[in-house]
Amino acid sequence: MEGVLQHRPPPVTWRTKAVYGSGAVAYAIKDFGFNYYLLFFYSQVIGLPASWVSAAMMLALMADAVIDLFIGHISDNWRSRLGRRHPFMYVAALPAAVSFALLWSPPHLSREALFVYFLALTVAVRACIALYEIPGSALLPELARDYNERTSLFSWRFLFGYLGGLGFIQFSASVLFKSTPAYPVGQLDPQGYSYFGVLAGLIMLVSILIATIGTHGRIPYFSVPSEQKETGLRQALAQVRRTYANRSLVALVFASIAANIATGLGNGLAVFLYTYFWGLTAAQFAGVFPGSFIGAVLGPLLAPQLAKRLGKKNSGVMLAVMAVLISMAPYLLRFLGWFPAGGSPLVVGLLIVTLITTTLGVAASVTIVSMLADLVEDNEVATGRRAEGLVLASNTFSNKCGSGVGILLSGLLVTAVHLPAHAQPGSVAPSIINNLVLLFLPINTALYLAWIILISRYRITREGHEENLRQLAQRAQSAAALEPSSDKAARQPDVLYAADPSQQTP
Repeated sequence: MEGVLQHRPPPVTWRTKAVYGSGAVAYAIKDFGFNYYLLFFYSQVIGLPASWVSAAMMLALMADAVIDLFIGHISDNWRSRLGRRHPFMYVAALPAAVSFALLWSPPHLSREALFVYFLALTVAVRACIALYEIPGSALLPELARDYNERTSLFSWRFLFGYLGGLGFIQFSASVLFKSTPAYPVGQLDPQGYSYFGVLAGLIMLVSILIATIGTHGRIPYFSVPSEQKETGLRQALAQVRRTYANRSLVALVFASIAANIATGLGNGLAVFLYTYFWGLTAAQFAGVFPGSFIGAVLGPLLAPQLAKRLGKKNSGVMLAVMAVLISMAPYLLRFLGWFPAGGSPLVVGLLIVTLITTTLGVAASVTIVSMLADLVEDNEVATGRRAEGLVLASNTFSNKCGSGVGILLSGLLVTAVHLPAHAQPGSVAPSIINNLVLLFLPINTALYLAWIILISRYRITREGHEENLRQLAQRAQSAAALEPSSDKAARQPDVLYAADPSQQTP
């Protein structure tokens, strides 16, 4: 039986949840920055062709796919006095912050050289964030083993991530990109993006260190991998193959990819649509975000309640259906002539109301990651190995893959409608921006439908999770009965604590 604990773990308190959840701010700022601003900055502000920018982001994503699985596998089997995960989390902090800051302050280069610079920094940012995020995410199944408690802990993580990410995006829209005489449309000011990169890098550094140091004291209570006689590439690939043979895991990974492509596409086009379709100024653009803040708070509160009442799969399907209907409504109403003209203050008010989709999206994301965590024990029953790193790496990969493909699609759509660089609002032909929306809507709807269908193929229920815990506890007891008495006194299998609800606090 793999994975042992030296001592009985203490309860997961609100302080543990808070310091651990704060680490999500680093990933969220990177994600929101990439999704909202990166394509717009390098294409509209710097002048690199949108197709080049989206292609570079896709190449970086392909490299990241390999990096994610490698980090997940290595951290699953890492043995050190700092445990399996924390060494990677400590190492990632400074490089992640520096590479992100450099990405937003490109030097004056030829277009070809700038493309290489952009590609190199994008790969570096993604790799450094993965070095923190994958081991950090892998702590979650060990921090919380109870079916409902996991959703609660994920809720804290998403709450910090969304509030931190959205907060910084609104700060940038209100302060860093405010209108000036030289740049009446503040989001076209290149200097604001330099400040954006530096401040974001500092916040990412602090976020990672708080989460890593804050959970350092729990290292003795995490599982320790058994020593492997063979650790070559063949064995590593075999472990990856066994882990991803789980049908529920495959369905959930592809569901998450579809959802994140839809999110990446929407976010990648958000600044374009707010600026050119809705006709919002930088101040009005900033005024849209309070709705997202409310959603970021309500989503993590909603997810655990729905999961308790409906089960995780059913609540995930329901949230996805509601999200697609509400997110598409403003655009359809605008084409039907039932929505105010662009730039109207009423438009901002109505858009804030429609951003209730943030609540649904966050709740769905919390639910999906909690479903992934339940697959850790399901995989252990099937393979005899705990592989939190590989399982949770699939979530990080699907987030990056989805957002990367979404950004690629958004860049291709912008190129397809021939939106000119450095375009001022009001100077763009209505047919161009209308065509952009007409391409966006059916693609986005199809992605949400795929998400719904794939989630429905997930098979782990509350009862199934409890049965997995029971089987693992039974195996652990059988293995303990065969051990010499001296070994029994020295250690106890970690799974013995898995089914003990007294070890978790609400």
